[in-house]
Amino acid sequence: MPRLLVVECDAARRDALVCVLTEAGIRAKAVAHVEVAREIETQRVELLLLGDGDLRMLDDLPRRDGTLTVPVLTLVDPGNISGILGSLSAGVAGVMSRDRLPDEIVAKVRSLLRPSDQADSSAHQVTINGDGVMEDRTYRQQDLVEALEAACEDITRLQERYEDELSQRRKVEQALMESEAFYQSLVETLPLALLRKDLQGRFTFANRLLCEAFRKSADEIIGRTDYDFFPREMAEKYRTDDRRVLESRHDFETTEEFQAPNGERRFTHVVKTPVYDAIGSVIGIQGIFSDVTEKERAEIELQQTKARLQAVLDAATQMSVIATDVHGLIDVFNTGAERMLGYTAEEMVGKQTPAIFHLESEVRKRGEEMSRQFGRTIQGFDVFVEYARQGKHEEREWTYVRKDGSQLPVSLVVTARRDRNDHIVGFLGIATDISARKTAEEAMRKAKEAAEAASQAKSDFLANMSHEIRTPLNAVIGMTELVRDTELTVTQREYLGMVQESGESLLAVINDILDFSKIEAGKLSLEEVPFNLREVLGDTMKSLALRAHRKRLELACHVAPDVPFAVEGDPHRLRQIVINLVGNAIKFTEAGEVVLDVAVQQQVDGNLMLHFRVQDTGIGIPEDKLDTIFEAFEQADTSTTRRYGGTGLGLAIVSRLVELMEGNIWVESVVHRGSVFHFTARFRRTSAENVATATTIHPPSLQGLRVLVVDDNATNRRILTEMLTNWAMHPLAVSSVADAIDELERMSHAGTPFALILTDSNMPVQDGFELAQRIQENRSLAGSMIMMLTSADRPEDLLRCEQYGISAYLIKPIKQSELLDAIVLAVGAGSPLAASATTAISSTKQAAKPKSILLAEDSLINQKLAIGLLERWGHRVTVANDGEEAVRLSAEQQFDLILMDVQMPALDGLDATRVIRAREQETGRHVPIVAMTAHAMKGDRERCLEVGMDGYLMKPIRAEQLFRQIEDVSSSAPVVEPPPETAATGGLVDWTLAGHAVNGDQKLLDQVLAAFLEEGPQLVETMKVTLASGEWKRFQRAAHTLKSALRTFGVASADRVEELEMAAKGGSTSIDPAAVAETVASVAPVLDEMQRHLNSRRASGNISR
Repeated sequence: MPRLLVVECDAARRDALVCVLTEAGIRAKAVAHVEVAREIETQRVELLLLGDGDLRMLDDLPRRDGTLTVPVLTLVDPGNISGILGSLSAGVAGVMSRDRLPDEIVAKVRSLLRPSDQADSSAHQVTINGDGVMEDRTYRQQDLVEALEAACEDITRLQERYEDELSQRRKVEQALMESEAFYQSLVETLPLALLRKDLQGRFTFANRLLCEAFRKSADEIIGRTDYDFFPREMAEKYRTDDRRVLESRHDFETTEEFQAPNGERRFTHVVKTPVYDAIGSVIGIQGIFSDVTEKERAEIELQQTKARLQAVLDAATQMSVIATDVHGLIDVFNTGAERMLGYTAEEMVGKQTPAIFHLESEVRKRGEEMSRQFGRTIQGFDVFVEYARQGKHEEREWTYVRKDGSQLPVSLVVTARRDRNDHIVGFLGIATDISARKTAEEAMRKAKEAAEAASQAKSDFLANMSHEIRTPLNAVIGMTELVRDTELTVTQREYLGMVQESGESLLAVINDILDFSKIEAGKLSLEEVPFNLREVLGDTMKSLALRAHRKRLELACHVAPDVPFAVEGDPHRLRQIVINLVGNAIKFTEAGEVVLDVAVQQQVDGNLMLHFRVQDTGIGIPEDKLDTIFEAFEQADTSTTRRYGGTGLGLAIVSRLVELMEGNIWVESVVHRGSVFHFTARFRRTSAENVATATTIHPPSLQGLRVLVVDDNATNRRILTEMLTNWAMHPLAVSSVADAIDELERMSHAGTPFALILTDSNMPVQDGFELAQRIQENRSLAGSMIMMLTSADRPEDLLRCEQYGISAYLIKPIKQSELLDAIVLAVGAGSPLAASATTAISSTKQAAKPKSILLAEDSLINQKLAIGLLERWGHRVTVANDGEEAVRLSAEQQFDLILMDVQMPALDGLDATRVIRAREQETGRHVPIVAMTAHAMKGDRERCLEVGMDGYLMKPIRAEQLFRQIEDVSSSAPVVEPPPETAATGGLVDWTLAGHAVNGDQKLLDQVLAAFLEEGPQLVETMKVTLASGEWKRFQRAAHTLKSALRTFGVASADRVEELEMAAKGGSTSIDPAAVAETVASVAPVLDEMQRHLNSRRASGNISR
């Protein structure tokens, strides 16, 4: 159990006391105030150590006869007299200052824990009674208190005196500190580096700037010498300077170059003075350093600059450099001036003015001009320096007169020489000999005149030749159009179409050349006539629609609402620009959209600057070609010309036309993402009545009309919504049939159905006709008029429009006037629109179950020719425009045959074949590949066969050769599913089914019949001949073609022909000659019926022979 209890509020002091006592072998326990009484009652406690001086707790401790039963030792703060007296008055056994050493506290505790026979005799005697309880008996306690009070008074007086002395000392120390602070502040704020050294050269002081220069702290400098910071050679020099100051007791001043600790060479201005002690002995030196590195460097650079300038002046032998004072007296005359003028510097410097070597008549004439200009007399030297005085720069040609009297043309520049206060102190004239330049300029002028004459002759020649070519070419195109209006076979019509398209392409090239020659010759001028901007742009975009729709591109035109309808300008040239830019966009875009956007850029008074944007999603233009794209004969790369054609003149012509229209043209493009061509053009507003349009009037019947727009293309939705809103209608646009049905049902249930639906015919998932069908089938949705918007390549759309009761059928891109007229007519009459608002497209013959052929050809003309032939023979054709596309398509689809052009951009036919054949090594499949090439060199055929091609055709391709080659290399006919059976019509030919096949086009049906009457007997004959010769592949191909044709006309014997086609795969073992004879015989009556039908048509006058 503990002998001693420790009471201390401060945990750190409490733990320290317990630890010290425990280490001294005294059992000690720390307790709280509230635990003391209980511990004394339950434990045998010999001493209580009260460390926090709280005497109140002593009132709760047990006493006997007024004396505490347990001795108490209190610890009080030093000098706390009241604490000491209070403790003694409370009857404690001992009092100690808290700041006593631990050993002293332990000794005091031990003394209080001694047995009673060793009790303190001075004031107390501690005994233990018979019950084992310690007793404290007080002797002369009052005397002890009085003595203690006297001692305390003495202590108090001593303390007061001590505090007075301490206060005085603090004042002195404060004054010293303030003095030191002032000195330190002065030393640290001066823009100087300061140091002090003792007699041994050790640093005793270093201010902030010195520390920064050394890049060391003061602690790192004090006590060290120069040898610790500088190379030995420099340190020796500094030590020598220090000794000189110490020994002479004189100041030392110099400018020194030194190497900083980081290796940098610097300069400093040094002042070293001796330091004395109180009795006048030298105890060290003081150094003051100011950094003059920049000043020294500037002086060095100035000297170097002067040296360089002098060297330049001396070396400038081809240039005259002459400097004068403000009055014109020469003070610099360089070697070049000596060589140029023939005078020496000694003859000119300080003696003459530049007037001596100038042609007097030139100086006088120039003086007269400047006098008129400035309104005061300017002559003599002032002629050369007047502009320089005004701070202006003038370069002018003069004639120098040499010492020998000869003359020299020069270009002279005169500038003012100024001091640091910007005051003019003189002038500098630099002249160069321009004799050679003058000679070259004269030669260039003559060459330019000759070139302009040659250019004019070229332009005249081009204009004349273009005219001479255009005249017969227009006749060719015109006569071709006339012939196409006559009765022709399908083949003849296709051939004439190619002739017309080629002629128009050639005419476009000639037109470009003619326009360019006019521009080059400066003979192209613009008209200024009023026209309807929207109509011109709409018609122009219409003319390009077929080209866009053939490539399945969306073509759109958006004119901002604030663009005036009527403007004054040149509609023909505007149309030419748009056709060129939009045509190029279509040409170089394979998927996506081409959009023309028109907005007002600026409108001042009657002048109107319009901003046109043609945006596409095409191949883009490399960044390094953007700066040259508008130059003549430039295209993005050479493969572009081969793949897409063109002369490279189109954009050059457009650029010149835009300049004539006071606008600018530029392009933004990202490769593989598309391009945006911008151009601006200036027009004038006009209110001419002859260009007014119905689109400027909003019929009252359309106001508030609810219209649903259905189109998967966001641009089309935006344009249509804007048009309808401008006509005071209430449009709602959605992107799919499903969304359209949801909106129709919602508005129907709300009792506010849509009055009109504008829907695109060609959309993914579900098209516009499926929407019309669903509306027709759902009575709750019926009642809305439907207008179909379609591309110009859907021949079956008109029949479907009639089937679903569609009110109008419009070809995109749609003109505003066209759309408004159609809506007004539909809303007003409620019946289908007139023929002018609808468009039908001639359909082409569709092959029945065609063979799948991949045509890899980069020439559009060759593509058309091959496609025409192949489709005529019943094949289905997929076009690849280059070798890379051919490789990709052959991997994505299965083809029965590939026709491969050998020379193509990106990847040629030979490399494309190698890739395909390498891939087939993994798949085990072999697709026949036939080469098509214009090369006729020896070995070309062998190279084609060597890479794995199966056949070889020489261009130009002949139909007979192409047909025979396809038949020879094709391994087998593709497997196809038979068409659904049709009901008999009483004859061998199902004329209803045949009519559906040509979309009701009787004229086209006549052409197809004529073609089959010509081809059918040949197929029958081929089957007979190949049966006899055992050529089963040719037999199979003939049977396949015959079967496809018969099924087109719903002939029942087509099934038997198909059986023979399939049997031919097994060769002679599978073919029954009797079945062949019977089947062939069944074809003759079919041919007879077809011939009778044609004869009947001719007899009635419906067709001509």
